[in-house]
Amino acid sequence: MLECHTYALWTAKMVGELIRQRFGIQLSKASVCRLLGQLGLTPQRPFWRAYQQKPDAVQKWLQEAYPQIKQLAQKIHGSARTIFLIVDGHPVHKAKSVARYIETVKDRFQLFFLPPYSPELNPDERVWNDLKNNAVGRQSIQSPQ
Repeated sequence: MLECHTYALWTAKMVGELIRQRFGIQLSKASVCRLLGQLGLTPQRPFWRAYQQKPDAVQKWLQEAYPQIKQLAQKIHGSARTIFLIVDGHPVHKAKSVARYIETVKDRFQLFFLPPYSPELNPDERVWNDLKNNAVGRQSIQSPQ
């Protein structure tokens, strides 16, 4: 049985599953959305920002660091085979072994860091979010297998 939490964000799929469990009625996602709309309920997007994030640091990165990275990439485009990689602050990205390796390939590989706690700037986070919310993370466990 689905647990109800007033603070949780509910997807149409979750509401449909609750309707099926409580009332024995199977509705399509479109039907659930239409029903919710008739009740005056609309989908809401969550506020997706880490509370530890420093908005000033994000703005500075967007206005200063990123344009410099972009300008550098455009400047050397076609003249060299340099890889530009922008990563988050995960410990593996800052490991000494990674720094040592980057030093050995610095003529063709440059590593840049996003501001801390800025998943909205990291396209990888969108992939993981989609996987968790629309694929693996939304699968119902039907049996202990």
